[in-house]
Amino acid sequence: MSLSFPPNHKIAGTPVTALKEGLRSLTRTNDRGSFVGLRSKFETSAHGAHALRVAELLGLIDETGLDITPVGRAVMQSKSMKKTDLAKADAALMALLKHIDELNQDPDRLFTITQVYLYGSVMRRAAQVGDIDLEIKTDRGPRYARGTNFQLFLDACLACVRSFNPNYHDDGMTREIDKAAEYLIFGKRRSPLLKGAQIDSHQLELIGAPCQLIYSASNGIDLGAPILNAHPDYNPTEVTTHNTPQLTTMDTTIMAIPEPIDARFISKYRRDGRINEGDFGPYGSNPVARMLRQIERFWNSFTLFSGSEENGIPFGSSKSESKQLNPRHRIIMEADAFHGSLRTSMVVERQIDMVGNDAVVKLHIGQVRSKRRKTPEQTQAQSLLILASAIHSADRLHARRLLEAREGSGKIIPSITFENDFADQTPQAASVYTDIILSSISD
Repeated sequence: MSLSFPPNHKIAGTPVTALKEGLRSLTRTNDRGSFVGLRSKFETSAHGAHALRVAELLGLIDETGLDITPVGRAVMQSKSMKKTDLAKADAALMALLKHIDELNQDPDRLFTITQVYLYGSVMRRAAQVGDIDLEIKTDRGPRYARGTNFQLFLDACLACVRSFNPNYHDDGMTREIDKAAEYLIFGKRRSPLLKGAQIDSHQLELIGAPCQLIYSASNGIDLGAPILNAHPDYNPTEVTTHNTPQLTTMDTTIMAIPEPIDARFISKYRRDGRINEGDFGPYGSNPVARMLRQIERFWNSFTLFSGSEENGIPFGSSKSESKQLNPRHRIIMEADAFHGSLRTSMVVERQIDMVGNDAVVKLHIGQVRSKRRKTPEQTQAQSLLILASAIHSADRLHARRLLEAREGSGKIIPSITFENDFADQTPQAASVYTDIILSSISD
């Protein structure tokens, strides 16, 4: 029994499969940079940053941003399946129970099915269900009861398996017992609706979920049996790998008011704040790197300062100014060339305001400081403006997807302002850069 989503399901524009892979990457590396930079699932790091924020809003990641919550682990283990009408699931379940009852009437049977517990959406009588979650318990049949020759039982299981798989190889691991039980209960091909049925696995009884004893060898079929809070053998003090909450439903509605994305995605959360232009997207489809190469006249190194890095104080700033930095609202980016002989820093402020149903996504370029007043500073400032536009593009992508998730809510209104122009047509340039980036990344 596990959480399931329809095939190709998206949450706020992000495929569930991409969220799962991002969470797995975070689990392996303990690094948010690996999440946002997962190129196999996210077209650009802006898409990855949006997905990371969605995971935070859904409570899949804890407040540190590094550990997966129990709900997040349930999403990681979720399945993709097409939902089925309850009536169809009921028919498949009744057919299985009747077949099990017939098996138990055979005096020469290999197995006795002692109990069948029902879990999940079918037990809850949901209108649409994924698969049927069953815990099936068996014992040896009367001829092979405990105390008799075990080898006789093993040989009978092997003969059963070879009746439907003549080429089965006996490796001495007694796997034929499980294979024979599965074949006798489910037939040669198990119905897709019965993928959630488990035989003698004892997994479902360990999770403390509600269940219903719908069949027993002594009382037969009983679909009206009371629903128990947990399996009778459930032990809440027993810690196992199956203690992850087994969610069957999840509210994926995100009604949070959009706020700027964490700007550290642009540096892949590096502690030194280093920005690699190639991190924004894969080679050949990276508008940020493409524009930087067209503008730069010399090699620059770029650094992000958001108040959480271990990279000192940005050029031209004080300690008090550095303490006011915040990755979602106020940051400073710096360009450095010729080993520090040419440096330019740019203050970037961001905000998202809701006006009715519309989101006003604001980008404000504050003070631009340079180490020396010569022509090259314009090149560095324009390069920083491209990086600021990339962050603004991520803010607009994130806000738009959250609004779209609300079904028909308002539109995005961009707002780009400057404290003072460091070059002619600066506001228009920022708007053009943002439009190029947004037009280069698909939805």
